[in-house]
Parts: sequence; structure tokens; C-alpha cells
Amino acid sequence: MIIWKKNENLIYQKEKSFPLFLLGREPDGIREELNHLRCQLDEKYSNKILPTSIRNDKKIWSIINKLYFKLGYSTGKIFLEAYGYKLLEE
Repeated sequence: MIIWKKNENLIYQKEKSFPLFLLGREPDGIREELNHLRCQLDEKYSNKILPTSIRNDKKIWSIINKLYFKLGYSTGKIFLEAYGYKLLEE
């Protein structure tokens, strides 16, 4: 894992994932989508541990896929980890 420190924000890099924005500095439109997703996830998974079966929830998983791509992460799992969630392995 590579850690960069810039402007007191930490960005965690794993598996060649290079986010395009610092955490908390996403463009407004993406930030709104991200906040909506986080509200949905927190409502269903308040402990921030997501079961593998979340991939079967087409609505939430499609939002995760769209956002991780927009933000520059290489996988949905890495994206979720960056924002404080843990995706359980099968």
C-alpha cells in the first residue's frame, strides 16, 4: 500500500488504483451521488460491513460501479474501502 499525504488528507492507493480526487474533494455532482449511495449503504449496513450478496442488488451495485469508475478506482472493493466500508470475500 502506498500512502500520500497532501493538504492533511490521506489517499490510500492499492492495486494500481489512482483516484482522480482527494477524499472529500470530489466534484459537486459526484459528491451528491456519493452521499446518496452512502446514505443507502448506512441505512442497510450500519456497521459498514457489506456482504458479498450486495453484488446481487443491481441498483446499489450499479451505482457503486458507476462511482468507482468516475472517481478513478480500479475496483468497487477498493472504492468502498477508501470510503470506510468493508466488502466481505466469498
